[in-house]
Amino acid sequence: MEVLRRITANDEVGARAVVYSTLAMAAATLLFMLPPLRALSHVDPWLVLYMVPQALPLTIPLGLIVGILTAFGGRIVSRRAAFRILLLGAVCSALAFVILGWVVPSANYAYQVRVAERAATRAGVGEPSQPAPLKGPNELTLPEFRRMYLRVTTTEIASGLPTYGWSSLRGLWFMYHMRWALPCASLVFTLAALSVTRHRRAVRMTVPLAMIAVYWYVFVMAAPEPGLGSNALQVLPPGVLAWLPNILVAGAALAWMAAGSRPRLPVSSQ
Repeated sequence: MEVLRRITANDEVGARAVVYSTLAMAAATLLFMLPPLRALSHVDPWLVLYMVPQALPLTIPLGLIVGILTAFGGRIVSRRAAFRILLLGAVCSALAFVILGWVVPSANYAYQVRVAERAATRAGVGEPSQPAPLKGPNELTLPEFRRMYLRVTTTEIASGLPTYGWSSLRGLWFMYHMRWALPCASLVFTLAALSVTRHRRAVRMTVPLAMIAVYWYVFVMAAPEPGLGSNALQVLPPGVLAWLPNILVAGAALAWMAAGSRPRLPVSSQ
C-alpha cells in the first residue's frame, strides 16, 4: 500500500487508474470463478477461498488494462505518469509471481485436501485414516517444482506418473518456465495499454484486445502437449516457448509507441 501511495501521490488520474484497475480485477476474478463454482455440488466457503488465487495471475493484467485505459483514455500521458504506471505494472508482476509460485500451489493442495476430507466424511470413513493427496505440478511451489523436475526422468514418466499431468519432461519444463513468464503479463499489458492511451476510442478498444488475443493464442499454441501446441513451435526450447507471448506483445506495444511518437511530415500542396 505504501508503494501504491507513492505511485499515485499528487496524481488524481493515477489514483483513478488504481481504483478502476482494482474494481476490474475483482469483477474479472468473479467471472473466472463462476464455472468452477457452478460445478460444485455444495458451496463450501473454504473451497471458494482456495479458488481465488488461481484466477489472480490472469485477472490482474486484465484489470490493469481496463483501469489504465479508463483513467488515461484520450490523454497524452507524461513521462512521469507513464513511469508511475509502469512501476505499478512491475509491482503487480511481482505480486503475481509470488501468487503463482507459492500461493496458488498451496491453495490447490489445500483444495485437494478439503475435497478428500469431505468425501471421506460423506462415506463415513474417519479423516485420520485417509492418506494425504499426492502433489502434482499444480500443487508444487516453485522451488519444489524445480527439485521435482531435476529428480524425475523420462522413464519414470513413461512408467506412469498421472499426478504430473504432463506426458514429457519438455512439458514439465515448459510449465516451470510458465511460472516465471506468466506473472510478467501484468507489466507487458501495462505497456500495451500505455501505447494506445492517446489514440481514438476505437483504437484503444481494438489494439489491446488484439494483443490479448495474440498473447493467449500463442501461449496455448506453445504448450508442448498433444492436441494443444503447434508442431511448428516445438522446435524452440520450452523456456523460449513460455516467454514467447510476452516477447511478441511487448515488441508490438513498443513498435506501436515508436510509430505513434514519430512526427508527421506536412502534406505538400503541390
